[in-house]
Amino acid sequence: MSKQIIGAHGEITIIKLSEAPADFADMAKVERSRLGWIVSHSESGNHHVLTEGTVMERTRDIPQGMRKLYAILEKPGELVQDAATPHGKFDLPAGFYEFRIAREFDPFAEQARQVAD
Repeated sequence: MSKQIIGAHGEITIIKLSEAPADFADMAKVERSRLGWIVSHSESGNHHVLTEGTVMERTRDIPQGMRKLYAILEKPGELVQDAATPHGKFDLPAGFYEFRIAREFDPFAEQARQVAD
């Protein structure tokens, strides 16, 4: 499977895939909001949301503090933020995608955690 980083949206790295992961159907479903699939939660209550397709989260063999989500878009969609002053939208053509949520290491707590936007 080939992968190409095509952009970022806040703490999310967007990767275009040549095909869906073989274990896509075995992954965990992601929460939905009124706008679509929640790709990332924000500490302030705003979310990064994918407006189309199906989004699943890989929960096995993932480093602590990291999230990997996968999407199949049968038609074009947008990655948007539902904030009062949102990031600009990111247009995505139909296809297969991986979303990696950035993480940071806290040396005082000696743990990795998801980056908050």
